[in-house]
Amino acid sequence: MRSWRWEDRGWRDRVGQDPTKIVLEALRRAVDIRDQGVTSRSVLLVDVLNKLCSVLGIDGGQLWDLPDE
Repeated sequence: MRSWRWEDRGWRDRVGQDPTKIVLEALRRAVDIRDQGVTSRSVLLVDVLNKLCSVLGIDGGQLWDLPDE
């Protein structure tokens, strides 16, 4: 496994057209933004994306680990 990096320019190739991977990428970025400076807007964004994961049955448990390619 490799770790997620915010500056990864290859994310579009990594996620492709897979909705699960796209949602997880959005959640990673929202958490990263939130952790840089917690604001009510960033917290709400993370909450909404967590709810989307729940509704879609997406497991965000290993959010920061990416499969080796």
